[in-house]
Amino acid sequence: MTRNDIAASLVDCCNAWLANEAIVSPRTVFDDDLVLKVLGRTPLSGEYRGLNEVQDVFLSTLKSRVRNGSLKLLEVIGKGPSIALIVEIALQGVNGRVYNAQRDCDVAICDIRDGKIREIRLHPDTKEIQTAIFSATYTLPRGDKA
Repeated sequence: MTRNDIAASLVDCCNAWLANEAIVSPRTVFDDDLVLKVLGRTPLSGEYRGLNEVQDVFLSTLKSRVRNGSLKLLEVIGKGPSIALIVEIALQGVNGRVYNAQRDCDVAICDIRDGKIREIRLHPDTKEIQTAIFSATYTLPRGDKA
């Protein structure tokens, strides 16, 4: 598979999962030893090791907080064993709030081994996840003005 094929397969898997559709053979896209690193400071941030942990812990936790959503692949950058995916992530939380209403782009860096994704480093908008998906509110300290 080419890097564009791998990137498109990742997005297809994510969209199928978000639509509650069965992901056909994720092991054709992801290495069994997949490592997902979600950067930032949210309840979802952290490192998930192994395809089963990614599915059973990260995806299940996210799905419990998300009503629907989609990913759109905007660009694939890089050659060799690492590629950057510029994606537009749109999610609606179970609370009705929208993650990324402005449709800004997010970045995922993927390391490829033997034609499969071995590691994903996701750089989501932390404040958006906290407010839209986990219903956090932020207030300015006294005396500060917006």
